[in-house]
Amino acid sequence: MIAAAVERTLEVGLTELRSAAKDLAVARARKVFGIVASDHGYKSVELARYLGKDGSRFSRYLREREGVGKEMKEVKRIVENAR
Repeated sequence: MIAAAVERTLEVGLTELRSAAKDLAVARARKVFGIVASDHGYKSVELARYLGKDGSRFSRYLREREGVGKEMKEVKRIVENAR
């Protein structure tokens, strides 16, 4: 559900989130995904395993929440409305 909301908001799908792509759009989408998922109770290690990434990346995302407020709010709104 969170990945679908990220795709709808940022136009970056789960395949791209799991890819090795390092471009700004994908990195931003991963950050939003990580923050929203963490706010819903998922741990960094779970997020990393789900996307096939290093857990320290998600720990860093959670410390650096700035710069994605607008997208994060929209993804959270979509997730909450889907419940």
